[in-house]
Amino acid sequence: MAIKKKAKKTKKTVKKKTSKAAPANKKVAPKPDKKDKHPGGRPPKYNNVQELQAKIDEYFDSCWIDKIIEVTDKDGNCTATNSRYQNRPYTVMGLVFALGFVSRQSLLDYCKRSGQFSDTIKRAKTKIEMNVEEYLLEGKNAAGPIFWLKNNAETKYQDKQELEHSAKEGAPPFRVVYEQKPNKE
Repeated sequence: MAIKKKAKKTKKTVKKKTSKAAPANKKVAPKPDKKDKHPGGRPPKYNNVQELQAKIDEYFDSCWIDKIIEVTDKDGNCTATNSRYQNRPYTVMGLVFALGFVSRQSLLDYCKRSGQFSDTIKRAKTKIEMNVEEYLLEGKNAAGPIFWLKNNAETKYQDKQELEHSAKEGAPPFRVVYEQKPNKE
């Protein structure tokens, strides 16, 4: 005994899209022109160089503390002096955090992508590098700053010299590399 099934026929109704005018009491935002949109990805974090520079200055200022020192002499006269000292070193990661980026690489990418901010960011990184160099020259613990300068500084400090020399005219030049080997004691 075979069972016959009837196929159900369904009717699909397709509504035709019609444009309806917005009600008079509702405001409709105009569609942005393509020229108003940011060309390619996320808009810049900062609208202008002055805004970025203000955040950079705020970061550098946050690394300092103002301390009021009061001194009383033998006659009972009190003299107050304001002393300012750096309580935190300048760091690239500190700058990254203060500017609202998530990594060092995102700051570097922003520097490359947003040409108008490139010099401002490079100047801030140079100030950080200068601070590390000054710390190195103070003569306290030099190992950390030396490591930082060799690996992170824009100029890439190294313990090697490269010289190019050609013996005779027309002879191919050759390079001599002098590297300082660490003392093994």
